[in-house]
Amino acid sequence: MSTRPGFVDSRLHRARSSDTRFQLVNVSHWESREAWEAATADPEFRARTRAAQDDPQTRITSSPGLYDVAVEFSAAAAEQS
Repeated sequence: MSTRPGFVDSRLHRARSSDTRFQLVNVSHWESREAWEAATADPEFRARTRAAQDDPQTRITSSPGLYDVAVEFSAAAAEQS
């Protein structure tokens, strides 16, 4: 995905507790909705996602979606106040 047009960055977060519902959460940033849609519509991306979901040893559930930032906090902004 990182070579697709419009890709900005990505971070994969792992839960600290095995009791957490989502063990891995990937947050990626794209230049536009259109860039994300084109990347996720790519046949290679779809084939890799399907293969991971179909592998009985990798219990993976994918729930792709687009989100808007509702609230943002940063140490730098707090220091400026």
